[in-house]
Amino acid sequence: MGFKFFKTKKDKREKTPRVLPLTEEVGRETFRTRMSVAKTHMKKGDYDLALGIVTRALTQKPNNKKALRLRIKILRKMGRTEEAEICEERLKTM
Repeated sequence: MGFKFFKTKKDKREKTPRVLPLTEEVGRETFRTRMSVAKTHMKKGDYDLALGIVTRALTQKPNNKKALRLRIKILRKMGRTEEAEICEERLKTM
């Protein structure tokens, strides 16, 4: 998570600037972060963890095609082809 230093009008009198996170969701993972982490775990071969993370990402954005494609890819690597085919059918209807 990145940080940006800035001063507000009130802070001009103070010497120490306030630090605020750049992301909108403070203390929560963003959709992009979840997708990135899921891809990393998939590349490492940790498919169970990757599937859990991409599933959480899909709860944030259920109609996201990239997340659904990643879920299909992970399911195929896990040998769960029936679930992958169900997801593919869902993807076709989007």
